[in-house]
Order: sequence, then structure tokens, then C-alpha cells
Amino acid sequence: MSNRSRNNVRGPRSALTSFLEEHGIVVPNVSLQASRRRREQRRLEEQQQQQEAQGGQQQPAADTPAENETAAAAEGGTTHALLYTPPATTSRRRTRSRQSQDIIEQAQASAANKKKHKKLSKRSKKDSDDDDTDDDDDDDGYNPPNDFGEGSSSNVPRPRTLRAFCAKCKRRFTSMFTPGNQAPTTCPECLSGDAPAPVKKRRTTRNNNRTTLPVWKKKKFGVPSLQDICTNVVAECIDDVETLGIIGEDNLDRIAKIICRNRKLDNRTARFFHSPRNRQLTLYDCSYMDTSTLKNVAQFNPFLRTLNLYYCGRMNDEVLRFYGQHLQELTSIALAGCQLITAAAWQDFFTAVGTRLASFSLRHSRRFQTDAFSTLLATAPNLKHLRLNRIVTLDDAWLELLVSTGSHLQLETLELSWLQEDYYNVRSFTTERMVQVLQQTGGSLRELTLRGCTDMTDDLLLKGILPHCPQLLNLTLEGCINISGKAFKELFDQWQKSPGAGLQHLSLARCLELDDDALQSLITHTHQTLTHLNINSLNRLTAASLESLAALHQRSEDQPLFASTPADDTKHCSHLTFLDASFVQSMDDFVLAKLVQSCSSLKHIKVFGCPLVSEVVKVPHRLTLEGCESQTL
Repeated sequence: MSNRSRNNVRGPRSALTSFLEEHGIVVPNVSLQASRRRREQRRLEEQQQQQEAQGGQQQPAADTPAENETAAAAEGGTTHALLYTPPATTSRRRTRSRQSQDIIEQAQASAANKKKHKKLSKRSKKDSDDDDTDDDDDDDGYNPPNDFGEGSSSNVPRPRTLRAFCAKCKRRFTSMFTPGNQAPTTCPECLSGDAPAPVKKRRTTRNNNRTTLPVWKKKKFGVPSLQDICTNVVAECIDDVETLGIIGEDNLDRIAKIICRNRKLDNRTARFFHSPRNRQLTLYDCSYMDTSTLKNVAQFNPFLRTLNLYYCGRMNDEVLRFYGQHLQELTSIALAGCQLITAAAWQDFFTAVGTRLASFSLRHSRRFQTDAFSTLLATAPNLKHLRLNRIVTLDDAWLELLVSTGSHLQLETLELSWLQEDYYNVRSFTTERMVQVLQQTGGSLRELTLRGCTDMTDDLLLKGILPHCPQLLNLTLEGCINISGKAFKELFDQWQKSPGAGLQHLSLARCLELDDDALQSLITHTHQTLTHLNINSLNRLTAASLESLAALHQRSEDQPLFASTPADDTKHCSHLTFLDASFVQSMDDFVLAKLVQSCSSLKHIKVFGCPLVSEVVKVPHRLTLEGCESQTL
């Protein structure tokens, strides 16, 4: 037998084996037990053969070593390396055989002791961290018997190494225990009373436990009104409410927003918003309302004048025709996501309500085509507000209908946004057609919205808006990337606004060619009336032009970075309440501080993607700063 087995050297061990050993669980190894039984059987057979050989001295001849080895291999089934002991035919041979066997056993024992002492000396030189790898060699929990000694202890449990955590000091310790006995739970140091003093827990300051919230998420100072508290409670407990009773339109709309935001508007909760007294109804998420519930909107609110339904994907032709027949006072309708309504149903609806329809808004629709649009323009002479957003078939042909059929309309609001592209057609608006539309309807327009019209050029400003839109109050040209900054400057320099008029809402997000000169002209033209400004992603703007939003003059060299008094210049946007300067790289702390000090009406600023803005600027409580990178959750 090799020295490896005598020294209890084992191979790799699994985590499960370590876990079972630490908890004193013995799992016998079937293969090791089988090999042990085979070794015991071979040892008994060898002893029996020796006895037979000693008793058969009178035999004429003895078995040869080859025959003995062949027989042992045949009986065991496998070939094993066994010590050859020749049969003793005489007393001299038996004595010599026993002497040789004793010599071999002594040599093997001395070699094993030398190797064991050498291993212990090496182990003492290693660090304490290496103890686990050396001590885990006998983690199987099985010690094979000694093949050469009669005093085999295979049936006697041997002590094992236990690694556990002390129940008192919580430190890891190692001890020896015998399987079958209770494993120790306390380290020797704690048992003897020599355990070190427990380490004091690190004291955490109050600031470390405090969660820092962004400025725009902090609650405003003040006590909420009883009305706000009741509204929030009703919205949160809408599943337990039987009826809302008499509630004003403002509070009803607020409850509808909260319920739709929580995705709780369904067939049961929708009935709370039905009342014959309703003149206006807005449901912001109708995804869970089926066709019968959508019909109930017209059935239980017969005197509605304004109806806004969003995400109404289940609305079909039957529901729309039902609205046209039962809503006799309807003047404004806004629908979003109604993909199931066909062109024929749209035509029937416009024929029924077209004469009194004053506002029509449609978003995300695929079946609303030119035939239905032509019927709308022909049957709605009082139409003043037209909004078409993300209509799949929207293109230049619609503009031709608006020029020819809608020449009699006095539109005040016109929105044509986000043309859709399919696999077969690339749809777009041409500048020439849009200029013709503005020639027909620009004289009465108060709001013009063109989002995502990437083919618009400078002629839209110089030949369309400049000569034909003198009463424009809200202008949105988001994503018109081909309009130059020179055209914007010329527009604002030459634009003759009507008395008492001027732009109040201006959104030029992603008009990438707009520069400092155009912004200066814009401020000069609209600084007295501008309240909402969106300059998102305009990277051509510098810090000097952004400062002009607060004051047109430049900061002197001896002026401190954060002056306590605003500038005396009268030509700054003093009425500005909202500013979106996200992704404008020149937006910094000084510009922000100047805006805060000069624009006292400012309530909301967005600075997403502005790395030069930090927490240095003190933002008043009246102002919401959104998107500052220094704000942490």
C-alpha cells in the first residue's frame, strides 16, 4: 500500500463536503467501502493461503509465484500490486520469510514517519491562511484501514476538525471533535476567559444615514389643503369607493389623473366619472375599458361638450357612431390610439357632428386617411383647432386638401407633427406646400406646431411665417434641422408683431443651426411677452448669449461671479417661467445664478446633460431645478 493512504492524503474536496464536516454529518462513501471490503477479503485469502502452505510441507512441489499472482488476479477481478511472499517449505524458509516481512514493514513505517515529520515542518512555516488547505486533506470523514497491521481502526470513529463561528465573540475557530458527540459552539478562548474585548461598532453620523434627494423631488414647504388630501385619499382608495357624489370638474380631473397614472381605470371605476352634469370629461388611460364601457361615456354624459379619450385602443366603428348620435352638444373631441376605426366610420361621425365641431385632435391612428380628412374640412366650417400627430398617411396630399378644401376655415391652432414612414413610402412635407397653407390660414393663426418636419427650409420662416402670421403667440419648430440661424435672425429682426401681441411660447429644440445672433434677436423681439422657452440641444449657443436671457449687457471683469443684485438692463426675459436648456454645453453655474437672480418669475428649469452646472448655485424654494448632475438619489 502506498504512503499516500497511510498519511491520509486526499485529493480535491467539494464545498458540500466541507459543510457536512463542519456540522458533524458523516456521509459514507460507497466506493471507498467497496474497496475496503475487497482489501479485507484479499488479506483473509492471503492468510488462508499461508496457513495452507505451512500445513502442506509434504507436498512434492509448491505453487510458482506466477500461478499465485494469476489466481489472485482471477479472484479479485482486477490486477493489484501485492507483496510476494514465497511459500515456506522448511522452518528456515519460514523464518527468513517472516524476517523479510518484518524488515519491509519497518522500512515502510520509518519512511512514513519521515514524510510525516517533513510535512509538519513545512506546515509550521506557512501562514495561518494555509491551514484550511492542509487540514482539509482528510475531510472525507473516512480513514482506510492499514493493510499491514492487525490493529486496524476502520470501525472506530476518529477525531475530526471542526470549523465554526463562536456564539459569543462571533469569531471563527477550529477544534477537534468526534463524530456522534455534540459539536462545540464556543471557541477555546471564550471558554478559558481569555477572549479579546469585543470590537466597538463604528458610530455612524446622522448625515451618513440621511438620503439626499434631488432639488426637483423635494417637497415644497407648506401644508396641503384639505381638498388636496381628500382628493389623494379618494384616488388611492378608489377600489373601496361606491360613489364620488358631487365633485367639481377640477377635482374630478385631478382624481382621473391619479387613477390613470396608477392604471386603475377599468369598467368598474369608470362609472365614477359619469354624470349628466358633466360638460367636460378627460380620461387619460382607457386601455382597460371595453366597448360597452366606452359607450357608457355617451350614454351617461349626454351633455358633454369636450371629450378627451387617450389610449382608447378598443374603440371601434360602433362606439364612434354611437358618440355621433348621442352627444348632441359635442364641440371638441380628442382621441389617441384608436387604431380600429375605419374611414367610413370617420366620415359618418363628421357628417353627424361636423356642423358644431370646433376642435379636433387625433394622435396615433393608421386608418384615418385623406377621404376622412376631406369630409372633416367640408363638414366643419367652424373648425378652429386642428391637431394631427403621428398619422401614418400624413403627407403633402393632406396639405393640398387643406389649401383647396379648407380655404374658408379660420384656424387658430394648427399642428402637423411627426410624419410616419412605412416600408413602402417615405412621407414628408415640402416647404412650398406649407407656405401655401400659411398663406390661406396664417392670418388667424395663434399657435403653429411643426415637430419632426425635417424637410422644412428657410423659406418657411421668410416666405411663410414672416409675411402671413402676425398674430402668432405659440411657435413650435422642434427638429427642423435644415433651418439656418441666419433665417431665424432675419425673422425676429423683421417680424412686425401686432399691438399687444408677441410670442409667449417658443420651442426651438434641436434646431441645430440656431446661433448667438439669432438668440439675441429673439430676446429683443419677445423679451416682454416670452414665458416658455425651449432651447434643448442647441450647442452653438455660448454662455454670453445665455446670459442675455437675464440681461443683454456682458459681465465686467471686476464683477463677482455670483452677484447679489440683478442687472438693471430692462431688455431681459423678466416674465420667463419655464426654461429647457438641456444638453446645451455652455450652460454653467454663472448663467444659472444670473437667471435665478434676474428672472423672478422663473419656476422650472431643465438642465439635463449640462456638466458645468453644479450645486454651487443656491436655488430658491419657488424654483424647480431638474436634471442637475450633482443631485443624487
